[in-house]
Amino acid sequence: GNQLICKDISKTSMRSPFEKDVVQHLDSFETLLDYTLASLGLNTDRLYHPVLLSETLNNPSYTRGVLSEVLFECYGAPSVAYGVDALLAYDYAAKPASALGNWTGTMAN
Repeated sequence: GNQLICKDISKTSMRSPFEKDVVQHLDSFETLLDYTLASLGLNTDRLYHPVLLSETLNNPSYTRGVLSEVLFECYGAPSVAYGVDALLAYDYAAKPASALGNWTGTMAN
């Protein structure tokens, strides 16, 4: 009665790549990237466009380095950029207050 029977073992062994909003499990992250790229129809041997990844505030630089290494070596990404998710949302939603291009607004993360 309390046993879980699963015919597909990959569904039970898959871990989330994130722990406390930081990528910790690179194998799971690569699987997630493979699925995402396949869903977008990017089934090529390499990526031909730059990659933008959003991250949490104060993400460790070690994690950025490892993710960049995976994207460059495994997927052939031409460039990788990182942005804090709250700042990316603010930049998208905020409008210039004057012709000088000054941005006004308040952001809390």
